[in-house]
Amino acid sequence: MSNNITVKDNIILFPKQKKEAPERKLSDKEMKIAMEAQARLFAQQLKDVAIDDLFTLLDKNSLDTDNVNMQKDLAFIADAIKGLIYREFNIKHPMQVIVDNSVKVDIIEGIPTQPMVTYKNILVKKPSKKPEDDKKIP
Repeated sequence: MSNNITVKDNIILFPKQKKEAPERKLSDKEMKIAMEAQARLFAQQLKDVAIDDLFTLLDKNSLDTDNVNMQKDLAFIADAIKGLIYREFNIKHPMQVIVDNSVKVDIIEGIPTQPMVTYKNILVKKPSKKPEDDKKIP
């Protein structure tokens, strides 16, 4: 007996011509939202790489990276890095306000000077109310 049976039931036939996906144009608002989401994801990933590298460097140089204060400092630095990257994409971040209020860079003949940090300006205090402001006018 000869076994000349051809099995064709497991073959999937594809169309001979590729169908193009319908082109969808995003609105300006949708495009802005998508680009900002992409920038935020990029910033998060870049910040994570930078902090991981810094953490490794500190650990290799025998700094106590398990210390709670070290971890708080690193969290602050990580947020500053995120704010820096966000600024490049014109995305607001709270750390930018702290930097803008505490760091001064002068431009001399078109060249930025060494940044100067003024720590007293990091905390922006709201003006306090005077006791007489609380008096009600009858």
